[in-house]
Amino acid sequence: MGTELNRESLTLAVDAMGGDKGSSEVLAGCATAIERGLKAQLAIYGRQDELNDGAGHEVLSGHAVTYHHTDDIVRMDDKPSRVLRRSKNTSMWGAIAAVKDGAANGVVSCGNTGALMAIARMQLKMIPGIDRPAASALWPTMTGNAVVLDVGANIEVGADQLVQFAIMGEAYYRALTETERPRVGLLNIGEEPGKGNRVVREAYEM
Repeated sequence: MGTELNRESLTLAVDAMGGDKGSSEVLAGCATAIERGLKAQLAIYGRQDELNDGAGHEVLSGHAVTYHHTDDIVRMDDKPSRVLRRSKNTSMWGAIAAVKDGAANGVVSCGNTGALMAIARMQLKMIPGIDRPAASALWPTMTGNAVVLDVGANIEVGADQLVQFAIMGEAYYRALTETERPRVGLLNIGEEPGKGNRVVREAYEM
């Protein structure tokens, strides 16, 4: 069992420059999260002049928020390989570095997903036993929500990776819902064990 975290002692690092609508929309989202009961402290990374002019300052000023200036931004059309070669003084890099350095417990970014995955993998490395990162989403079901992996980080994976995604998804679902033994499913073209391609059949057996 890990150490239980107090919501009020958590810090989320926010990449304020990421996203299609810029920093103002991200800051407004931070303010909305606080109004809806967010207890975590926020460390917001971005260009100081834009952070000063952004929305939601009335709400943010009454919460535990710190601002951290970065000169550069990761644009939505930047290729991950190019981002990794550029200056590391971007809001996305700074927010992820805060987790690496222990100054934050998690990162929030509305920015370039490929760059986010690449920078996170470079700075935070992979968990032992996990080969690839996976993006997750909550899908509605007849009885609630399901955590689905992977929804965009990988084009092709092997059976081993699908099993790793199942383990990560199960752990994430337990953390979200406190369900002791979540059910794990394999998305396929049918329910029968022989359905699907070779990779899916091998993952089912594993």
